[in-house]
Amino acid sequence: MSLFALGNMLLKYKRSQLPREIKTKWILVVLALITVFVALIGNIVLQPSVMEYFAIYFGATIIIVGLMIGRVSILRFLLFFLSKLKSCNFCTERLKEWANDIRKRELIFYTRRGDLHVLNKAIMYVRDNESSNCLTIVHAYESEELVPVHIKKNVEFLDKLYPKIRVNLLLVKGKFSPGLVDYVGKKMGVPKNYMFMACPNSKFPHNIGEFGGVRLVTH
Repeated sequence: MSLFALGNMLLKYKRSQLPREIKTKWILVVLALITVFVALIGNIVLQPSVMEYFAIYFGATIIIVGLMIGRVSILRFLLFFLSKLKSCNFCTERLKEWANDIRKRELIFYTRRGDLHVLNKAIMYVRDNESSNCLTIVHAYESEELVPVHIKKNVEFLDKLYPKIRVNLLLVKGKFSPGLVDYVGKKMGVPKNYMFMACPNSKFPHNIGEFGGVRLVTH
């Protein structure tokens, strides 16, 4: 429960301009966090065995998360040793295919103006946090005159700047909305948890929840 309070604090600090229907004051969030910690300490004092179960669940969660984050590195480590054994050729090929599928998984970043520093921030996020090396920059436009003149050059520049990441540009005619995100996702076969967008300001006409899992990259 303390993670809810910590998450709220991070939202207030990192994404204060993010539009939201319900707002909570800092004092209430801090009070909630302190209350949870007091309750946790009280439970540990009254029943120390709680720590054993907590350690088991926490350890299992950390292991699973670690495997998911470092799965490509783990596969490479296994391939290095299995490639030395001729009897494991079949397993080696399967692992290579699995690793390639992960690396080739398409990611999408939606941009409004195509500014170089925003696109660079998105690519750096993908490089540091994702296993894939394929990123498509998507810009929605209502008329061709409104397409940023510099967006194509910026994408081409970043594609050369990051040789290990393939950066593409996709222009989609239409107004940026949850419906357009659904359309692009179905056309490209990309689930929403592999899509990103910059953190919107208070004038953004949609609720973030309407996008169904599209992740935010602050800038």
